[in-house]
Amino acid sequence: MNPKFDGYMLLKNQYDTEYQIVEKSKMSTGTVYTPKLLANQMVFLAIKNHLRNHQPHLESLFVEQFKTYFSGGAMKITSNDAKVFLEVIAPLRIIDLSCGTGLLLLAYVEYIIELISVTEDHSYDLLRQILKDQLFAIDINPIAIHAFKDLIDEIITATGIAVDFDNAFVGNSLIDHFPIALYSFDLILGNPPYIGEKGHLDWFSVIKETEFGRRYYEGKMDYFYFFIYKGYEYLKDEGTLCYLTSNYFFTADGANQLRNFMRNEFHISNVIDYGNERVFETKKLHAALYTMQKREIKTTTLYNMNLNPIREMAYDSIFDDNMTIHFVEDTIVANIIGKMKLRADFRLMDCCNVNQGIVTGADRTPEGGIFVYTNEEVQELPNSFHEYLKPFYKNSSIKHFYHENTTPYFVAYLNSDTVHDEILQALEPFKEKLSRRREVVNAVRKWHMLTWPRKRTIFESEKIVVPQRAKSNYFAYSDKPFYASADIYYISSKSNMALPLKVLTVILNSKAYFLWLKFNGKKKGNLLELYATPLKNIPIPKFTIRHIKVLEGLSIELFSEEKPSVERLGNMKKKIDECVMDAFEFSEEEKIYLQSIE
Repeated sequence: MNPKFDGYMLLKNQYDTEYQIVEKSKMSTGTVYTPKLLANQMVFLAIKNHLRNHQPHLESLFVEQFKTYFSGGAMKITSNDAKVFLEVIAPLRIIDLSCGTGLLLLAYVEYIIELISVTEDHSYDLLRQILKDQLFAIDINPIAIHAFKDLIDEIITATGIAVDFDNAFVGNSLIDHFPIALYSFDLILGNPPYIGEKGHLDWFSVIKETEFGRRYYEGKMDYFYFFIYKGYEYLKDEGTLCYLTSNYFFTADGANQLRNFMRNEFHISNVIDYGNERVFETKKLHAALYTMQKREIKTTTLYNMNLNPIREMAYDSIFDDNMTIHFVEDTIVANIIGKMKLRADFRLMDCCNVNQGIVTGADRTPEGGIFVYTNEEVQELPNSFHEYLKPFYKNSSIKHFYHENTTPYFVAYLNSDTVHDEILQALEPFKEKLSRRREVVNAVRKWHMLTWPRKRTIFESEKIVVPQRAKSNYFAYSDKPFYASADIYYISSKSNMALPLKVLTVILNSKAYFLWLKFNGKKKGNLLELYATPLKNIPIPKFTIRHIKVLEGLSIELFSEEKPSVERLGNMKKKIDECVMDAFEFSEEEKIYLQSIE
């Protein structure tokens, strides 16, 4: 950086520190401070994508000469090359729709300054033009906008250019009107707020009342989805958007409309999926950094955190049959998943029911139970409660093949319009709370009843139970009463199901299905999220008669009264894996890969 900018850098460091503290105190707004390295990487990917679309002959030179700089190192470039890049980049119009203190835009400006400082004449006329006509910022927080303007003024003072920076606006970029034209930006950068509708109804209701909100709202969505749509509306047809957000929209139920939009209208051209890596000090978030463009693309490029390309994926291939998004880095994994799709004889939904557990609407209070009680609390309940009490299991009680047979909890399975007065009296202290439930307000349930009790047969007949969130593909067989909450799913046979449930349980615990659910289910960090949709779409191959006999024999031993030893269980798991791998016709290389999974 040119020595002229020492004062600017001191001021910027002050704002970096002070406003990180401000954002820590404003976590409920979903706003998160963007680390400098990530800001640089976003500028890098945005410019790289622009060059690929408009000046492809410069892309490799840009990567070679600037990747080190954008990763925090020193810039190494000739004056001639710096001028070439300035000619291409300086005319671009850029905006951040939720800029905070403007750190993403400042990373872009710093890059321009670095280029200028390398040129022979060190002319800042281009910078003056950029600040006058090309750089725009919007944020709802006036303090943040003030901070950003102060930093821009410090740059103006340091360079000695004569310009008034009037392009930073206070307001809600989703619904307010500003003196800028729609569809007019070459680059859009952003780290928009991460908040869900639950607990932030006022934020969403304001948007939903507008034409924009009515066009793009979908249930269970995150607020930042709106910024993707708004970015699309502000972007030129040949422009590039680069955002840093949660990666949960890849598979979330509340992002079906968004993914469909990405499939057909707004294409993901580059992506870094950070997975379990924490990218923010102040917030635990599974993040992704990606570029998007309106121009149709054939492939998406996957990068690692060092900005090295890992793999090119056909754009169609990142969307599975259920229109969820999956970026598979490893070719072997992609081949295994592809074969599982291709060689499926049927999907689980074709021959099985998948049901969710009980929704009470109010399990307990800190002081004790409402519908869910401990063993000790049960002793204090009126006798009339006892006919409704059922053992109530937690999802942690489910592991591979088996579930725990005891539980310290009971649920009052209240599914009757009329109950004994003793029960009503016991629930009376919670009547106001229970009456506020949506189903009670809508007269679907009486105030004393469970919100969604489900049919008793789901819990009492033969079934497979699955935790909604787990470290592995835990499928447990059960033929005894097993009542549980909505964070457990129940798989039961339809009349056309040929495989016994015990055999199906054995199959679903294999390593192939762990891999399948890891990349085709939902993900929450390193946990599998096994909701109804990914469960229903599990592919089941056609097994030979020989394999069926082996699996039946293993299921008989697994579910006999005497469980196999740890050593014997390990050997049985290997045989199960072999049967499943043979049925899917995996290659030897693919089998070795699956066997290596722990």
